[in-house]
Amino acid sequence: MFSEVQSITGATGGRLPSVFLAGFPKCGSTSLAVLLDQIPELALPFIKETGYFNKFPDAELSVLASFYPDTDKPLTCELTPGAFLWGGMGLQRLAELSDRFETLRFIFIMRNPADRAVSHFFSPARMKRRREYLSTEHFEELEQASFRNELLSEKDAILDWVAGLGKKVDSAPMPQIKTTMIWASLYGLHELRLRIFLESHGINFSFLKLEVTDLINADTQARVLEKIVAFLDLPPRQLSALPKTVRSNVSSGYNKTAFCKIAQPIIEDVEKALIQYI
Repeated sequence: MFSEVQSITGATGGRLPSVFLAGFPKCGSTSLAVLLDQIPELALPFIKETGYFNKFPDAELSVLASFYPDTDKPLTCELTPGAFLWGGMGLQRLAELSDRFETLRFIFIMRNPADRAVSHFFSPARMKRRREYLSTEHFEELEQASFRNELLSEKDAILDWVAGLGKKVDSAPMPQIKTTMIWASLYGLHELRLRIFLESHGINFSFLKLEVTDLINADTQARVLEKIVAFLDLPPRQLSALPKTVRSNVSSGYNKTAFCKIAQPIIEDVEKALIQYI
């Protein structure tokens, strides 16, 4: 894959990022990328998600740079949602990057954990399948049972991992759970874990927190852009029209409130189990 990246960019050099999207899938990262692309001083990768920190963290930093062709833009941004979800070597790469930059900046794009878990469950593939079976008797009850069972299975896997820990969660790699409906919903714990790592390695950093609800319409998008530009210490920018890329499954025919009620207590149980280790 990386040889293809280098052949496309014609470079083995490129730029390294000092700005990172630290949010997670199903939290509006695509809309945020469209917004960030309007900032002239900010270079984005030639594909939105490099996957470097979470899929290929053992690769050299020169591989990461290959996703960013040489540019005169002063700032470069990594946009992979969930990049630091699993920790491990990906976090160690941040420590290496910190030697090259005075400050690392992290933008957290957040969403209500239960809402995010429901959105994850109703993936495009599942939505396509469910349309074929909507006429099945007690369809929604069966679907809710499936949702609950998948959450409980992930909860059990997390709690088994916690029970077997010989060291704190902030330094132990997280288990790569199949669904990640819970893991990728606990943005507060992941932020804390990332903060602990950065502080323990003496890395200068700053965080900006955004909500997915801030990306829904032009008025809130304009305020978000102002926040981001100020966060990056750049001159103010005018917002051009932003395509509406934040989509919701609310109109897809399922009872979102009922599914959120199922998710909320299960997610809270996991949070209570994990917080004592951080």
